[in-house]
Amino acid sequence: MSTGQVRVLAIDDIQDSLDLIGHVLRAHFPGAELVTALNGTEGIQKARTSQPSIILLDVLMPEMDGFEACRRLKSDPATAHIPVLMISGIRVADIDRTIGVQSGADGYLCKPYEPNELISQIHSLLRISANEQHLREQREELRAELSETLRHLEDQRNYLKSLFDESPDAIFVEDVQGNVLDVNRRACELHDLSREELIGKNVLDLVPPEERERVAGDFPKWSAGSIHHYSGFSYKADGTAIPVEIRRSSIIHKGQEAHLLHVRDVSERVEAEKKIQFTEFSLAHASLAAFWVAEDASFAYANEAAARSLGYTKEELLSMGVPDIDPLYTAEAWPEHWKVFSREKVLTFESLHRRKDGTTFPVEITTNYVEVDGKPFMFSFAQNIAERKQAEESLRQSEARFRELVALLPELIFEISPDGHVLFANRTGLEMFGYTEEELAAGLNAFNMFARRDVPRVVSNMSKVVRGENIGHTEYMAKRKNGTFFPVSAYVAPIIKEGTIVGLRGIGVDVTDRKRAEEIEARMMQADKLESIGVLAGGIAHDFNNILMSIIGYCDLALQDSKEGNDVRGHLEEIMSAGKRARTLIKQIQTFSRESDSEKKPVDIRSVVQEALHFLRVSIPVMIRIDTDLHEDCGTIAADPTQVHQVVMNICTNAYQAMESTGGVLRIAVEPIEVTPDLAARNPDLHPGPYVRLIIEDNGPGIDPYHLPRIFDPFFTTKDPTKGTGLGLSVVHGIISGHHGAVTVESEPGKGTRFEIYLPRAKTPAADATASTQELQPQKGTERILCVDDEERIAQLSKRLLETLGYTADSFSSSAEALAAFRENPDMYDLVLTDLAMPELTGTELASTILQIRPDIPIVLCTGYNQTVTQEEVVRTGISKLVHKPFTRDQIARDLRELLDRKG
Repeated sequence: MSTGQVRVLAIDDIQDSLDLIGHVLRAHFPGAELVTALNGTEGIQKARTSQPSIILLDVLMPEMDGFEACRRLKSDPATAHIPVLMISGIRVADIDRTIGVQSGADGYLCKPYEPNELISQIHSLLRISANEQHLREQREELRAELSETLRHLEDQRNYLKSLFDESPDAIFVEDVQGNVLDVNRRACELHDLSREELIGKNVLDLVPPEERERVAGDFPKWSAGSIHHYSGFSYKADGTAIPVEIRRSSIIHKGQEAHLLHVRDVSERVEAEKKIQFTEFSLAHASLAAFWVAEDASFAYANEAAARSLGYTKEELLSMGVPDIDPLYTAEAWPEHWKVFSREKVLTFESLHRRKDGTTFPVEITTNYVEVDGKPFMFSFAQNIAERKQAEESLRQSEARFRELVALLPELIFEISPDGHVLFANRTGLEMFGYTEEELAAGLNAFNMFARRDVPRVVSNMSKVVRGENIGHTEYMAKRKNGTFFPVSAYVAPIIKEGTIVGLRGIGVDVTDRKRAEEIEARMMQADKLESIGVLAGGIAHDFNNILMSIIGYCDLALQDSKEGNDVRGHLEEIMSAGKRARTLIKQIQTFSRESDSEKKPVDIRSVVQEALHFLRVSIPVMIRIDTDLHEDCGTIAADPTQVHQVVMNICTNAYQAMESTGGVLRIAVEPIEVTPDLAARNPDLHPGPYVRLIIEDNGPGIDPYHLPRIFDPFFTTKDPTKGTGLGLSVVHGIISGHHGAVTVESEPGKGTRFEIYLPRAKTPAADATASTQELQPQKGTERILCVDDEERIAQLSKRLLETLGYTADSFSSSAEALAAFRENPDMYDLVLTDLAMPELTGTELASTILQIRPDIPIVLCTGYNQTVTQEEVVRTGISKLVHKPFTRDQIARDLRELLDRKG
């Protein structure tokens, strides 16, 4: 094929790729014609009309990929002969090459390619195509010659076969030993045996026993040619002897010497009479109804079975005809029926017989058209098929019920071919994927109904099933016709016919609801787990607070006695700093366990976020950009602004630490949202109604799916120990739960993380959310204070701290002894400082009794664990203030001075 005769069809959705192909063709195929198409549908149409020499087909295209386009080209007779070179934009796996070959591609080329590589492939496929065309032309010529020769031989064979089969004499071909090699139709009729039954028999088996010795002795004479005619008897299958006349001639049959025997029945009339007598005997005792029907539809004969089946006597039947017993064969229509019987000779059909009592039943009739003494008859057997019809109807109803059941099942039922074509899908399956019955009939490819990432696994699992492996239930991400995805669980088994796997059959279930339920269950389990850990954490915090009270308090005393610049003072300051860090850690634990005492008030969350961003911008590296989107119509939330500030800082700190080595974007948004019943159903922490949603997301490395379920667990962290304690997100969870909100997280490795925090909107306007951080200098006093704590060292510590402030303090480790001392001289004390959790009398019980004695005395209640009492409850009982351990000397000084000055 010259280059001027070459026509190339290039199908690619990228114009640049088509331009490149045109450039290469012009450089290497001068005069070649290039036809282009930008999609598979256009390319298939142009292939039909332009009949190109070769098709260059891109693999990845929208709407119809290269595999499907190739499959359609190769299945169309108008384009099946055109060679197809598939071109992929990526280095593909073997499975893609396999799919390409299965689609019918003649070659496969990956981009980028060298022009010589493309030209080489084109040259090779064009040579192959030319050779194939030449071979097709030669094959057609040979086929025509062979067809003519075969036709001529067939005419000769038919002519000879007609002479052989239509001979009025029975013809036998036998070897020199008398074994039958072939027979004609008349020979089969003569012996009432089929051709297959006669071939292989010895002629001695067909003659009477008394004749066999004589006939066997005549064999040598036949071979020598001394005997050419023979008269005797032959046997029918039933043992009846037949008088026959035999003429013999020698022939060569299939390269061997053989005899050709012409056998003629010389007692046709006698034999016919015997045959009729035997037939009548057989029919009379047959279990099936038998009839001889004359040309006028009257019965010439009917056996006992016929009479019994219809409820008549034989004599009654012989006075009747076919229209009397068969309502489908009326007297008016009978002449036409008779023409059919006489033409077809042998027929089997179904009809209806009517009994004498008028009832009817279905029958299967087998008729044979025969002539006796020159008169035509229809010899018929009729079998009652009522039971068979009933069974067929039951089977039909069962199949209909099965089809209806399959159509109504809520699961997908499907059958596919080994190459992935959908052969069957029930109504649920079509609705599940969004296809119609017409689209199924036109052809659907199962590989196009899964997410691309799952296709290799689908192909692999199909191969395993075809090999006989049981892969059980497998989950995939399925793709609907509209391009949306949903999870599906499928079970597939092979379809086996005659020991060969011809396809796959299976059931599929949309597990979207199950996945959603599992997600909700996992969240509820997580909430229960965090609740349990929170209770434990609250108890631990109480013990730690008492320990820290001693550490911070005695360190505070030591600092009062140390001098500036002294090494010991430096050590003490480090101890104090560590103690305060420990106190902060305990507060985080209390926040996580929902035991921290916080004051909630109407807050504009935007102001809290802006304040947090002020601190973040100072500490976040410049390579990280902060984007904000704070809606103005968010309203307010009832919250502790300090805790909300902590939530923002904790999540943002995690985000920028994840991006500090690569850079990225940190986005913070605040927006109003109405929580719908559907959203609330997916998150048990939410209730329908107005909320404010805080979104904090980054485009960093994301969170590993294995770690994602544990990120809210306390002390769980993937950071270096110097960068985190693992309490940040657990504190976030505790704060949000304490504010009757919810927090969700979505993350994918390499694509970042997104936190969504839902907080219920308040109806009142916002208060000032700025928390004062100014600390007043400690003030001293001279009043007398009663100190009570069941731990001796803390009681003594409180006494010494107060004394350094100028106060006079009496300390007791027994609440009962403290009460006795107060009873003895109640006016001696100006204030009572008591622990909450004590044996004998609790702090609240002690305070209640003291207030009964002296109602005006200020009482400060100290606790390291406030599960049983809140600030509001303390005020209602008459206690002046609730102070949390561990407290510092400066802190208790301000609290005491405030109460004492108020009293004065």
